[in-house]
Amino acid sequence: MSDLDSQIPYWDAAAAAKKFTHPLHPPWLDGISRHTAILDYGCGYGRSMEELEQHGFGNLTGVDASPEMINRARRLHPTLRFAALDAPPALPHPDASFDVALLFAVLTCIPGDEAQHRLIAELNRILKPGGILYESLGGGLAAQGRLTRRTGPDR
Repeated sequence: MSDLDSQIPYWDAAAAAKKFTHPLHPPWLDGISRHTAILDYGCGYGRSMEELEQHGFGNLTGVDASPEMINRARRLHPTLRFAALDAPPALPHPDASFDVALLFAVLTCIPGDEAQHRLIAELNRILKPGGILYESLGGGLAAQGRLTRRTGPDR
């Protein structure tokens, strides 16, 4: 299994009742403008986006491969922007359109190394030079995540 969307039936079935507990680590928000364009890739039902909104962030976009997760997100958070991905990992956004991309417990759901590399490449494409990729794999110490700044030539 190398496609990012290979687990869509599972997530669609789990969408109605699944409760995510992965924490947002507020200290990483220090120094980030509340006007920053943030993409939550694998946003599920929008729990992290709701928390970001509560911290004063307003330019938020959530995407997920599961249409049912997106439907739940839209019902729970009608004022936030959500989109279901047609062909993961491809995003319908221009190059360098986000300041921050979030991956909360997403890479652990992607079975193959090649698929993970394609996702990271796509996030690099949509991040502005100097943009931040915030990756967190799960609970415990890993829940604090890792910030990575996009480097390389300007587009």
